[in-house]
Amino acid sequence: MLRTISDAGTPGISDPGWKLVSQCHTRGIPVHSLAGPSSLAAALSTAGQPSRRFLFAGFPPNKKSERRAFLKELSEQKIPTVFFETPHQIGETLQWLARCCEPERSLSICRELTKLHETNQKRSLADWLLNPPPSRGEFVLVLEKAPEEPDQGNGNAAEQAAYLLASGLGAAQTREFLEQFALLTRNQAYQLVLECQQKISAKPD
Repeated sequence: MLRTISDAGTPGISDPGWKLVSQCHTRGIPVHSLAGPSSLAAALSTAGQPSRRFLFAGFPPNKKSERRAFLKELSEQKIPTVFFETPHQIGETLQWLARCCEPERSLSICRELTKLHETNQKRSLADWLLNPPPSRGEFVLVLEKAPEEPDQGNGNAAEQAAYLLASGLGAAQTREFLEQFALLTRNQAYQLVLECQQKISAKPD
């Protein structure tokens, strides 16, 4: 029987340890698991997301075009998605997730799991953009599953604008968000924000 010990997390999770385990199975060597710290298991247990079924995606690719395609694919999954991220990429990843997903979609960010300065927070993507996590430590992200029937086009942009304004984001920042992530022109974004503000002000107290 083969026994392995690691001081860098659980072997086989997003590292080359699976190759050793695969060889053990091929050669008929029994493989057993001992309970221990695992950022994947720890993130799922503290993320507040359904975990009966989930997708683990490892680290995003380094190449920009591949990274964007990777995040777009994750945004379309119908089950929660768990993946790792590095401190210097977390900001860009949040921006691209916000571009692919609805602003109210929840994202759990677990930082420095099993360590002294561990943090686990679940927020909407809109909130994470306004209040991003510190760019320090190791990150495990758990993205809420995609809605069954996602809205498309200007209707989705209108919902995004209404949600951001109701959450306290200013009109100028909401317009910038729509231009960058909903791909609206400046005039389209301005008109949409104006219409949403009028609807909000017209609602009875």
